[in-house]
Amino acid sequence: PSSISYGQYVSIFVSLFSMFSKAYFMCTSMVKEVFQFKMMAILCDLLGLFFCVATLWELRRSDEDAVHVFFLTRPVDLTCAIYVYLVFACCCVFFPLWVLLRAA
Repeated sequence: PSSISYGQYVSIFVSLFSMFSKAYFMCTSMVKEVFQFKMMAILCDLLGLFFCVATLWELRRSDEDAVHVFFLTRPVDLTCAIYVYLVFACCCVFFPLWVLLRAA
């Protein structure tokens, strides 16, 4: 939208650069393909996070394409809802199951 200033774009890019500089150390691997896969996964998650935050700020409750997610207080669009449900499933379902299965 035209209401977004250049300063806001610069802020987003500086934030992404800051996160990627930290992600480089998290993803160090001797195998080039593994390193690239980890960086792509982090890139996908960060871009999804920025997309979700942007849609949370932009979408209005009266919009026809608004989707209500049961644990959020405001509606989101369909793509954001899918991403939020995936993050919820990873954090609240799959990760605890993985921890429990590893402990057994």
